Amino acid sequence: MNKLFSICIPTYNRANFLSECLDHIIPQALEYEVPIYICDNASDDNTQLIVSNKQSVYPHIFYKKQTSNVGIDHNMLDVAFMSDSRYCWWLGDDDIILDNSIHKILEILKSCNPDLILLNALFISEDLKTKYEKPFIQLKKDIIYSDNILFFHDHASNMPFGNLVIDRQQLCSIDYNRFIGTSHAYSGALLDYLELKKNTEHNVCIFVNAEPLVYLRQCIKTWSNYSFNVYYQHIPNWYLLLLPAYQIES
Repeated sequence: MNKLFSICIPTYNRANFLSECLDHIIPQALEYEVPIYICDNASDDNTQLIVSNKQSVYPHIFYKKQTSNVGIDHNMLDVAFMSDSRYCWWLGDDDIILDNSIHKILEILKSCNPDLILLNALFISEDLKTKYEKPFIQLKKDIIYSDNILFFHDHASNMPFGNLVIDRQQLCSIDYNRFIGTSHAYSGALLDYLELKKNTEHNVCIFVNAEPLVYLRQCIKTWSNYSFNVYYQHIPNWYLLLLPAYQIES
């Protein structure tokens, strides 16, 4: 089983989307024995059955079901704690990876040992029939950042859950508790880690990939019922909670 790289998927009551997501991952994961970790936030649909069926096809799928709903922040971070790989791709349960994505990510990981990969993405309709060809991030070529503040300046709004490949082992050492309740604790903890590493080791390596490697599905999100709170309370509070180094850009 691959110890360098894994795929980590938090989920909640999205069995059909999760099934399609896994159908696109498994053929690529098989080639490199990439483990897939799924953290279920106490779903009451048939998520567990769907995962069990996929495990019969690909045994390197690992599943945990929370005993109660722990909230979006904890579940997103808990799935990374399930893995024991160096890196993991935080992937949404409704996202669809493109052909050869895993191969290309592994090439990047081996070439520059990054602290973070920000993947470019395309959008796709809920039924997967309509693909929108304009990339999420407008780039002509890959960029490598050695300055996390410059990266934050350029891409603070380009970090949805599905397009981040993280140094999981380092992230797990970060205290993310002040970000709980922002719906973006995952990226807050990530930015903390980058600033801490810059201050202690005097270097960071952030790879922004120009070629889209994932489809972000345009559908109703699990947080849609409280979207007003997310946009007008959680996200503004997230900016206020960032470390002082980010505050001028915030």
